[in-house]
Amino acid sequence: MAEWNNARRWRIASVVVFVGFLVVVVIVGYLTPPRTSDSIRTDRLGPVSGESAEDYAARAAAALSEAPEEPTWALLTFDPPARLAEVIDVTGDTRISRVVVDGSAGARPDDDKYRILPDMPIDLPAPVPGVNNSYDALETAVSSALSRLRTFRGAFEDGTPPDCSCVVGVVVRADGETLRRISEHKGVYTAEPLPDDAVWGRFAVRAR
Repeated sequence: MAEWNNARRWRIASVVVFVGFLVVVVIVGYLTPPRTSDSIRTDRLGPVSGESAEDYAARAAAALSEAPEEPTWALLTFDPPARLAEVIDVTGDTRISRVVVDGSAGARPDDDKYRILPDMPIDLPAPVPGVNNSYDALETAVSSALSRLRTFRGAFEDGTPPDCSCVVGVVVRADGETLRRISEHKGVYTAEPLPDDAVWGRFAVRAR
């Protein structure tokens, strides 16, 4: 009889705990409403799938004309691909946060199978005053991108140096006036800004 009572009390306690758990779940769900579309970022930089280079350039130019006065994230693309010094000459003191390297960089003309690789994006850490500068940070990032491409190609690699003409795009943070000034440089194909409320890491980037 005692064992039956103990088992009964155990079942009752289990039911109480389970019901309590369900109550907590319901309360938490009520107090934490589902995210609205405003909190889900769909921002992107660069052409969308199927968009021609000309159409993208026109869309980027329209966005640039309405670029905000406050600093925002923007994609600069280069045609033809630029060298490190050319990128730094264009951007000046503007912070570069990501570089996109031509996926064909380092491929030999006879290696058609290995030439077609996706462009390689690499994020840049902020330069450390007194330790390195913007050029150094960009050179390190491009070297890293080339190293990753080299890993994919294996022996099919020509030892391309980081100062190659292989930068197809960079993501920068600048205000509209600065972006419009940058866009006037020779070699800059497009300068596309995002809205000033865009958050780093919550938008897609495709240079071409």
